[in-house]
Amino acid sequence: MDVRFRSLPEFPDPTASWKRKGLGGEQSYTQILERLGKELTHLKARNVVIETGHRAEDIRLDGYVRSSARKPAHPGVRLWFESQAVRGGKAVGYQCHSMDTYREWQDNLRALVLRLEALRAVDRYGGEGSQAGGEQYTGYGKLPPFTPGSEVVPPSAPPKHLKQECAELLLDVAGCLISQTAVEQMLEAGEAAKRIGRMAAGSAHPDRPDQSGDEALFLRVQKARELLGLD
Repeated sequence: MDVRFRSLPEFPDPTASWKRKGLGGEQSYTQILERLGKELTHLKARNVVIETGHRAEDIRLDGYVRSSARKPAHPGVRLWFESQAVRGGKAVGYQCHSMDTYREWQDNLRALVLRLEALRAVDRYGGEGSQAGGEQYTGYGKLPPFTPGSEVVPPSAPPKHLKQECAELLLDVAGCLISQTAVEQMLEAGEAAKRIGRMAAGSAHPDRPDQSGDEALFLRVQKARELLGLD
């Protein structure tokens, strides 16, 4: 699943701590991500971002939370993605799903998965939303996430923060110094940027003779090259 976690230091309009509760049943973090991946596949989702209260340094280079991560600042979770699935003759578009009801962040993420499963069930088994052409998703429609001070990106373009993160990823994997000038050069998508993209792909390729490659990282590199127009 092509997803990236991102630090959310403060959850907007948080639930009072004494009102939070536990979510019945247990499921591992890996199982939750597998179920989330299934729902996002049905929605033909891309540009998936999961915002949690983890610190930025607790998020790995490949976009996932470190196993050694500290307890997040809050348990709230926000899930952003762009759905290319067609409902009622038009794409679902950008979605933002938030959850802050439960005491543990994994439970809030699982609750969001349960919500997506329930919304898909409306399409499968019928209901007022499905009869109206996927209106059950309308309440979660949002503009893509963006960094303070940046322009709102139209749905046809990747969010600006995502392009910057892609540039930093390629520079890092290629062994280049990450600087504002280097990032700007990558965003220009010139020959130098394409060369760095190829270097990053070669460095992460899972079939490297020295077995130093990483399949998951390679897939992220390839996606980054695609989003920056370097492939």
